[in-house]
Amino acid sequence: MPAPSFSASHLDFLSICFIILLATSNILALDPYKTLGVSRNADIKEIKRAYRKLSRKWHPDKKPNDKQAHEKFLEVSESWEILSDPETREIYDKRGEEGLKRHKQGGDQSDGFDFFSQFFGGGGGSSRPSNSKKNAKKKGQTMVSEMEVELEDIYIGRSIDFEISRRALCPACKGNGARKESDIVECETCQGQGVRIIRHQLGPGIFQQMQMQCDACKGRGQTIKHKCARCNGQRTVEEANTLTLDIDRGSPDGHEEVFEGEGDEGPGYSAGDVVLRIRIKKQAHGGFRRLEENLYWKEVLSLDEALLGFTRKIKHLDGHDLTVSRSAVTQPGFVEVIEGEGMPRHLALGYGNLFIEFSVVLPLQVSGPFRAGLEKLFEPYRTLDRPTSSPSSQDENHQEL
Repeated sequence: MPAPSFSASHLDFLSICFIILLATSNILALDPYKTLGVSRNADIKEIKRAYRKLSRKWHPDKKPNDKQAHEKFLEVSESWEILSDPETREIYDKRGEEGLKRHKQGGDQSDGFDFFSQFFGGGGGSSRPSNSKKNAKKKGQTMVSEMEVELEDIYIGRSIDFEISRRALCPACKGNGARKESDIVECETCQGQGVRIIRHQLGPGIFQQMQMQCDACKGRGQTIKHKCARCNGQRTVEEANTLTLDIDRGSPDGHEEVFEGEGDEGPGYSAGDVVLRIRIKKQAHGGFRRLEENLYWKEVLSLDEALLGFTRKIKHLDGHDLTVSRSAVTQPGFVEVIEGEGMPRHLALGYGNLFIEFSVVLPLQVSGPFRAGLEKLFEPYRTLDRPTSSPSSQDENHQEL
């Protein structure tokens, strides 16, 4: 049997196939969906929740000496960067990682199959028109609310479920307000135009013509013979929407979390966003105080602890015990700085510092054996070179006597 022979055109074709196989093999190098453990149909809320869960799990602060954890954290961050942006997510879904590389470099976004089409006379994929702007729907108003959380919630990073009330399209009539489709008819008043023409006579033979919204159909051009029993023709109903707030560790006071498409919706416009502003609860007394990435704590000492030294344990926000000790004399108002025991830095590595201010509580009165003991104790330290009274002061005292 003779050996198969290949012409130059065949070799060129095989070379092109080989190049495309190499390009598509690179696409498999990173799968952000697999890294985050979500499906390709996952919405942004599900993707965000998965990212925060995994970023907390593999954060280098929790495993500082684990190289594998550091690599996992980088993969999770890179996957979130791809899927959180609608544009880069669409590019990855269509062209994979290689398409993302060309996008970052500002190159042509056509994939290997578009190249095939161009090579054999077809049209390129980049020339296909996009109808995304044409199909864009007006968005509802943004709902802004605030939530007070404990300082330890921000220190640890916690998920909190909460509930909001919003307007949603009626599920019974799908937002048309009618019992059934045939109950929607053309408005007889405006003949489906949504507006009416009104003429006012200003004088003999003088008329003013005005156009106004039809009050019978509210400008819709249609009326409803039988209204939906669920929404009574209002087309929307009020419902409770349960959301989950995933607090990032070290989030600043006033940080805003955006829940896209979770606000009010209605006929003619898509659901708006919900913006939740995080506020730290103000403590009436005691406890940790925060200033940006640093924490402040006030520790009260007794007189003997201030003079002789002490050892104290402070319960930190995440529950671990922090030992503070001094053998030297502690002056009232003295501040000790402990590095790395402050707040976690938001979306960054490391922690701020902890500032401990000491105050000394003196006894309310000194009497009896306690006073006698103090006088005996301090007697050697009393100086005989006390300032004497001036002559003028002595004369004044003499005159008073």
